[in-house]
Amino acid sequence: MNRLVYQVFKTLAMSMIFVFIFDMSAYLYRAINLNQRMENYMISMQRVVMENNYLPDGEYKLYETLFTQLAENMNTSDTFINGFIINYTHGAVNTITSLTAEKYNTELGTTQNTNILRSRMDTPADYGDVMIVQAIVEINQPTWGFTNGDSRSSVDFNNDRTSSLLEPNKTRFSYTYFVPCLKYQSVTAE
Repeated sequence: MNRLVYQVFKTLAMSMIFVFIFDMSAYLYRAINLNQRMENYMISMQRVVMENNYLPDGEYKLYETLFTQLAENMNTSDTFINGFIINYTHGAVNTITSLTAEKYNTELGTTQNTNILRSRMDTPADYGDVMIVQAIVEINQPTWGFTNGDSRSSVDFNNDRTSSLLEPNKTRFSYTYFVPCLKYQSVTAE
């Protein structure tokens, strides 16, 4: 009888361990898949910003649709992705605030330091400026029912850092790139 009880408890313990390992493997697979897709989208977004010196409104709506579809595809059985933040109409989060360059004023014969770092993607920058391209995606961590789970089923696409949906106790993947603005615009007097 003692041997039977030992075998039952041993089987239950091993089963619980394998369930946790399987669940963590599935979570890591989803996180790696999300990371790869986000990196692909961000490469494309960097190229658009580089060619236009900003992110045009039509392109922003395209990326908003792509990110929303990504969340809907990954939130099939549970809420994996909570939401996204993109620095389109507000400054980038947790980045350096200035990058200065010396510009020579030929009329006065002096140099001045100017900020060439642009932290918002909705405003066109000058040729040679550096634009911050940033996207943050927040995902839920596996809880296995040990904590109060959130039963939200909708995806929040938000540009405001004060959203009540994006909570600090979740895992955030942050994609921040410094992209040079390469579109040269000549100004001619008419």
